[in-house]
Amino acid sequence: MDQLKIKNLRSLVIGILLSIFGLSVECNIYNMEFLNSINWFLPLITGLLALLIIFGKNPLMQMLRPMQKGSIKVVFILLSISFGITLSMLLVFILIHIDINPNASKVVMDGQSTIENMVYDFQSIFTILGEEFSMAALILPIVCILTNKIGNHNAWIIANILGCLFFFVFHLPAFGFSYTSAIIVGLTRYPFTLAWKKTDSLRGGIYVHLLYDGILMIPSLI
Repeated sequence: MDQLKIKNLRSLVIGILLSIFGLSVECNIYNMEFLNSINWFLPLITGLLALLIIFGKNPLMQMLRPMQKGSIKVVFILLSISFGITLSMLLVFILIHIDINPNASKVVMDGQSTIENMVYDFQSIFTILGEEFSMAALILPIVCILTNKIGNHNAWIIANILGCLFFFVFHLPAFGFSYTSAIIVGLTRYPFTLAWKKTDSLRGGIYVHLLYDGILMIPSLI
């Protein structure tokens, strides 16, 4: 993950625009019926295409390789940190008397049948994959650009913080512009991205993200 190189400026611009388009469709920014009907898998396609265009086929395959040895423990540690961030922010909002909207899956799934909820859960797997690939197309180029200027460690920190900001902005429409929910989602992005580096694979972030969202969906299924 630390040896990636951007092909050229043109590929970088095209890849970033593809990634932004996919994420904005997922969050219903365009409010178009056709795009809304495919928003659960479009980011998966645009995200993979963006990574392929920016870095090339072989680097993309390296990103998707199995996690390095001992990474299962890292996944669960970062999953715990994600929930720690969520619970801490919920407590802060409660203490300062700020209303908190329910998570997006609960909003969608309330009032639906069990079958409809199962379909939504299935679609969410593709949505999460799309988010990880699309965010990688935005974050990893920043790491590449900054590494030569401020070092790899600092580059990952800054890129991850910017990724949290991107994630916050993209999720604002999905939460009806409820900034409290979007802040929580934005901050929990940090462990997902950190998992890429710690496990030396995009699979690390995918697994943490899938487990995190899957656990959050459980109350909506009861």
